[in-house]
Amino acid sequence: MGATHQALLMHGGAGGGGGGWTPADIFTGAVRGAWWDPSDLSTLWQDVSRTIPVTTTGQSVAMMDDKSGNGHHLSQGSAGRYPLLQHDGTNYYLDFDGSDDFMSYGIGSQLRMQTDDFNAVLGMKTDTTAGDTCPFARSLQNSEAGRYWMSINSGTFSSGYQYNGSSFTLATKSFTSTANHVMTMTVDRSANNSMTLREDAAATTGSYTAESNNHANNRRFLLGAFNDPTDIGQVAYFNGRIYGMILWFAPVDTGDIDDAEAWMADKTGVTL
Repeated sequence: MGATHQALLMHGGAGGGGGGWTPADIFTGAVRGAWWDPSDLSTLWQDVSRTIPVTTTGQSVAMMDDKSGNGHHLSQGSAGRYPLLQHDGTNYYLDFDGSDDFMSYGIGSQLRMQTDDFNAVLGMKTDTTAGDTCPFARSLQNSEAGRYWMSINSGTFSSGYQYNGSSFTLATKSFTSTANHVMTMTVDRSANNSMTLREDAAATTGSYTAESNNHANNRRFLLGAFNDPTDIGQVAYFNGRIYGMILWFAPVDTGDIDDAEAWMADKTGVTL
């Protein structure tokens, strides 16, 4: 465990009740992105009108507020497709059933790849690695630039980014664990060999040709599924737990990544 991780965990991070680093530190200066945290019950609602709060485990979550200040609240408008708030004895999480549960953020350009770098830190546990399951995605057709996603495909975990027409890159690793994990994806668009997929702070690196296009595709961001080819339906529903997610568009910074991973590890019950 690095010195940064030790210091944060000694102070408890945000999850441990201390006064240390929190993801709010990322979003100073109008940084684009979102921060979703199921352990903060004040951000969870049983209806999309945000009038009925979630107060205990087992209740459906129709809306989860974005804590970044950017207003990218996730919602699910169809009864029976809501994830449930649950608790593992230490930490809260959203439970997705792998059948039809998911949450989304609109159809718009706010969470698109522009010319920024990409960073995502996810606390998760999958209940199966045998089939295809997708923790999050903003994707559509193979020919469309600017897609990004994290998925598990029959025992392989991958992060992906489509950068030029039909060209895309994957950073992949063998993955058959159903334990809790902190998974991190970064894309440094200024240099080659700059996509990383980190499992509990250990990196696997992919590569792609550097480019700087402004990808302004108007697609839904999905938590718990992958967009189908029309971006109306979903495929590869996630079967497992989401403990939280931080997504931001800013230069890849190892200090921010270390801090975000340590904070998410505390929320997820993972030792880095």
